[in-house]
Amino acid sequence: MITHHSSFTKNLFFVTLITSIYFVLAFTGILAKLQAITLIGAVAELITIPLIILLVIIFLFSLYQLFTKRNRISGYSIVTLSLSFSIIALMFIIN
Repeated sequence: MITHHSSFTKNLFFVTLITSIYFVLAFTGILAKLQAITLIGAVAELITIPLIILLVIIFLFSLYQLFTKRNRISGYSIVTLSLSFSIIALMFIIN
């Protein structure tokens, strides 16, 4: 049964969405073109590793929510779990 989403789950979804957009830009090479501007390159280098760690934490938390709240999982949680897993899997596939 899918229930109404909490504000925390919704915020977690939006954080995952923003993180996913960042990594899609990085994987496609668009971010590399923007790194010609020194400030953008420096910021991108500073936030990449913390975002990877955040993505793993979000994935583990969403997985925990899935197993502990089987009857009350929200649509946002399912999408968050799928997005974070997809990006983590792509990190191992794409060099």
